[in-house]
Amino acid sequence: MENLSLMTREIIDNFLKLSQEFIFIIDFKGNIIEVNDYFLNFFKIEKETIKKGIVNFLDNPSKNKIKYILENIEKKHYGRFEFNFKINHVSNVINGNYSKGVLDEIEVIYFIGRISNYDEKFSLEEFQKGHLFEAIFYHNPDIIFILSVNDYSFYDVNKAFVEFSGYSREEIIGFSINDINIFNEKDKDSNNIIHLLIKKNKITNLELGFKTKSGQIKIVLLSADLIEIFNEFYWIFVLKDITDRKKYELELKEKNRLLEEANAYLNDISVIDNVTGLYNHKNIIKQLSLEMERARRYKKIFSVLLLDIDGFKTFKDSYNEILIDEILFKVSRTIEKTVSKVDIIGCYGTDEF
Repeated sequence: MENLSLMTREIIDNFLKLSQEFIFIIDFKGNIIEVNDYFLNFFKIEKETIKKGIVNFLDNPSKNKIKYILENIEKKHYGRFEFNFKINHVSNVINGNYSKGVLDEIEVIYFIGRISNYDEKFSLEEFQKGHLFEAIFYHNPDIIFILSVNDYSFYDVNKAFVEFSGYSREEIIGFSINDINIFNEKDKDSNNIIHLLIKKNKITNLELGFKTKSGQIKIVLLSADLIEIFNEFYWIFVLKDITDRKKYELELKEKNRLLEEANAYLNDISVIDNVTGLYNHKNIIKQLSLEMERARRYKKIFSVLLLDIDGFKTFKDSYNEILIDEILFKVSRTIEKTVSKVDIIGCYGTDEF
């Protein structure tokens, strides 16, 4: 398409006259410079009528798109477009390619496209030679969009994408993924998607955050592959919404954590004396039996030391329970500091260790 800018005026005129595609040329202010006969005949309007201004025949989203193209044409010389024309009370969507060029020594933008409708996409229908691909693409419950390999612009999106993202087709088709970032910038993988595709041309089940038009972050599984449409290469993306599944997994993980804590606590109170913090009587007997069995098996000698607090009963009868518990606790800590880490300490009786 960029070669149009190198053609003579005579060749351009013949191209405008013979082409069976919609062609219109505007300057960098948005004024119509030329429009081809096919465009005029299809919409049944005079050239002078359309020359009053292309924006007069566009819906608001399309006006915003052409404004964006005009503002960025010096940085982005070509790309895809999709405009909704409202002429003679009839709406028709034209999509195709645009390119910066020169006509009569004036810098212009060439637009060449075809009629398309939401229910009958011309390029995709031709691509599959029938309605099968159209039905699979537009009505698939998975979220699908197609991205240009050349400029990373959105070539097409399906119904599920529109509903999931909150963007209308007019708001996204033709715009670059660099301008409308649909992925969560905080995900390191979202910044590497294009690099991965350039390197491998394929991605399978990459988990990352998707940012909707409202700013909500949803979790998706992304897969992408390279396809060819009309001798041009595109990436087709298929997303699966796993937001609810991830939420359930996090809730389940938290419940498991709380259950583990509860089990640990129950285990502690079943083997630990709640006053001294040492093994209780039941568990110290169990540990003693294990050590005796180990000693018999390996013919080892081990020692058992039993100690108590002198005069504890008299002391216990004279002071309140809180003070008694504190004394037992401090005695237990003193014993712990005295023995080695491999020794087993327990509370055999109230004041017996």
